[in-house]
Amino acid sequence: MIHITKRHPWMLWTDSICPAFSDKPASNVIAGGEDYTVEIDFEYDNTVGGTRKELFAIVPFYTGISIVNNEIFVGIGNLSGDKFLPTGILVEPNIKTNIQLEHKANQTLKLFINRKEVVSYDLKGDPLKVNTVPQMFIGSGLWPEGQEEDVEHLKFYELQIRSKTELIAHHKFEEFIHSKSIDLTGNCNFLFKLR
Repeated sequence: MIHITKRHPWMLWTDSICPAFSDKPASNVIAGGEDYTVEIDFEYDNTVGGTRKELFAIVPFYTGISIVNNEIFVGIGNLSGDKFLPTGILVEPNIKTNIQLEHKANQTLKLFINRKEVVSYDLKGDPLKVNTVPQMFIGSGLWPEGQEEDVEHLKFYELQIRSKTELIAHHKFEEFIHSKSIDLTGNCNFLFKLR
């Protein structure tokens, strides 16, 4: 398990470590042109109401999940532009929760909470814009500038990324090497803490 603040988010950016390091770079799969599923087990606190808690964000064309006042918001980086949509779905603070975001390329983007489908967005007329240099932030939606709050609102227990056919990244945040979380699949999709 790791605790995350907005000032010190974690990141998946396979190309930043070494472009040819991984045989199955997860960043390429989540770029927006392929089927993928991002699954996280997390917990958050709501000691500061109104504070946006970014669970994860795939950028630069933003696709991700946030919590504001206990409500889940989904960011969608469509060809027509980025959208930040409320779901009307509330999740309780201080309770371990499982969320999955499932992308079917040019078809749908579905949100599951504790294995139950709660929202489905039609992408047929407006698919995700494909990121050419994809990066995934954990606990933030952008590069921190150093002025962000340094309060641990998020706990991450597990993160998994699946392609259409297999699990390609798996982190339980228990094993680390050189300040990087070890990818349990052996595909070397390391997560690392910024700053």
